Amino acid sequence: VYSDAGVYTVTLTVEPEGGHSSETTQVVAAYAEVFFYSDDFDRADGDLGDWTIVDGNWQVLSERLHVETPAAPESWIWAGIEPIGFGGVYKIEFDMEFLVTPGDPLNPANVGRHAGVFFFAQNTMPRFAGNSGYTIDWIDREADRGYRLSRWQDGVQTALLDPIGDEEPGTTWRIE
Repeated sequence: VYSDAGVYTVTLTVEPEGGHSSETTQVVAAYAEVFFYSDDFDRADGDLGDWTIVDGNWQVLSERLHVETPAAPESWIWAGIEPIGFGGVYKIEFDMEFLVTPGDPLNPANVGRHAGVFFFAQNTMPRFAGNSGYTIDWIDREADRGYRLSRWQDGVQTALLDPIGDEEPGTTWRIE
């Protein structure tokens, strides 16, 4: 446990009886624990300023969080200037809507709408880049259309729920 948020180098040394000690070092991030966080994006259009953008062109437009996804597979953003570590979380709730529809003539390469949330993450890397946590997402793709719930362990996905059919995504998502 660290008294201040930040990045620390941790060293583990094992010294069994008889000598032959061994040592390993790893860099870890410590976060200040937060029990409540809310943002309604009720501000002027432009940069977010108080979120950590990992990938994508994230901004506030008309009091909404908006992202234009680059050529990378996904866009990532984390709550807080320094990503927030939450404690005692019982509910995650957010409202969302898709601004692009399948077959949009302005985006002919569009493979469908896709959005979700990655929660209880061990760090701020994307889920497929060695991170662990859980995702709930919704995708509009023939092979796996609908809501999906997955567990990620060191970047490996395990489905906890088969995709839930041809359901349109709701606008309010709540995880309890």
